[in-house]
Amino acid sequence: MKVVTCVGTYTRKKEWPRISAGPDLNHVFLGSEGNLGIVTEGVLKIRFVPEVTRHGSVLFADFESGVKFMHELAVTKQWPAACRLVDNRQFRTGQALKLESTGILEDITDAINRFYVLSIKGLKGDTMCAATLIHEGRRSEVELQEENTYRVAAKYGGFAAGEESSKRGYFMTFMIAYMRDFTIDHYYSADSMETSCPWSEVNNLINKTRELIFTLALSHGFRKEYILATFRVTQLYETGGVVYIYFGFNYLGRTPEEAVAIFEEMYHAVRTNIISLGGSISHHHGVGKKRRRYMSLVYPEFMLKYLEHTRKFFDPNNVFGEPNTFYLTEEDKLADAKPHKH
Repeated sequence: MKVVTCVGTYTRKKEWPRISAGPDLNHVFLGSEGNLGIVTEGVLKIRFVPEVTRHGSVLFADFESGVKFMHELAVTKQWPAACRLVDNRQFRTGQALKLESTGILEDITDAINRFYVLSIKGLKGDTMCAATLIHEGRRSEVELQEENTYRVAAKYGGFAAGEESSKRGYFMTFMIAYMRDFTIDHYYSADSMETSCPWSEVNNLINKTRELIFTLALSHGFRKEYILATFRVTQLYETGGVVYIYFGFNYLGRTPEEAVAIFEEMYHAVRTNIISLGGSISHHHGVGKKRRRYMSLVYPEFMLKYLEHTRKFFDPNNVFGEPNTFYLTEEDKLADAKPHKH
């Protein structure tokens, strides 16, 4: 990359595939969120357009079985291009978004599928969950990937559920932002946060987070059936996964200001709790002003001072950002702990 800073322009002389020459400044600039300079050029690695792309899905009796499947699948390193495990609530939401039936044949097919899943396979409607899959690459690669994926799934009681569930699951991912905008007109406040953690902590983190969301919302007098707490695991790594958390509540009868204050209180408590349970401050979203109050929970103080001194070196006159962007004084921490006005 080429980065223009206040003390000069940084770039590599060549695009080497690998170099061992001390700390890599690319890693310093990536993730600095505009505090150190402006990226004006970048060299990217490109890949061939896949020869084959196939959707698929797997049903599991419960979320815990799905997490075990994802963990073992990650260790095999024969990863699908995409693999997302959604909990029961998101699975049922995806089913509700199914398009209207096109005829009697489709109705009969759906009825047969429901009978097979619930009566023959014995899955329960209030605990079952699904992993949506996309395999892509050369035809021979895709065949090997699919064979491996469904073999690992079967080990944990999972079975293939076809392409349609997968497509509907990814469609729901795009729908979420529009659903949030729609529901806010009906006094429903909801948002998402993401984290990563070791595989051994995924289920505990999700269960404790769900419990905390309901405890906090109920303490403010919200009705249980109007409280949202739903989860999905979205990325595969050998050592852990990525957990997306969606939470919200219906604030009918409260002022928007009251709703914002309650939401901020819940967000802060949930984020702090996630970090205490072994979750990261973020997996891929930036830190920004919203999350900087948690930097001291994931880094020792000397690391925050290092980041701040680095910022001052590249930007001595504070052209790009406000002071204390990385390193927070005690006054900054107290100020950031207060609810923000939106």
